Amino acid sequence: MRGLALREWQYVTAFVALGTTATLINDLSTYATSLLQNSSTQRSLERMQMVESQLLSRGINDPRVIAAMQVVPRERFIPLQLQQSAYLDRPLPIGYKQTISQPFVVAYLTESPRLKPTSRVLEIGTGPGYQAAISR
Repeated sequence: MRGLALREWQYVTAFVALGTTATLINDLSTYATSLLQNSSTQRSLERMQMVESQLLSRGINDPRVIAAMQVVPRERFIPLQLQQSAYLDRPLPIGYKQTISQPFVVAYLTESPRLKPTSRVLEIGTGPGYQAAISR
């Protein structure tokens, strides 16, 4: 490369840097995706354990409520820093002096009215929307 002019060296350097950056970005993206998948898998397991230990054991038995509680990701309705606590048996703060109800309360309030698939529900003040998502 002895015969390359200064401008050509700049292009070669930029190309190598871009190639390295693209590889680094691809590696980071792959790593982030695997972390998210592992986190998602872990949260799914926590969700299933929550249904068994907190809901079924306390008499929640409507199959539609159980199915909804198994698939609606509660962690998406709470602040990021509390997501590791998403499936604990307690309410969690969501900001503005508000909380998201504990999973059992959400399941109980959803099951109690014995709604039919054709029922219509107007929820007022649903907080982060978790109860509404379960009630769908």
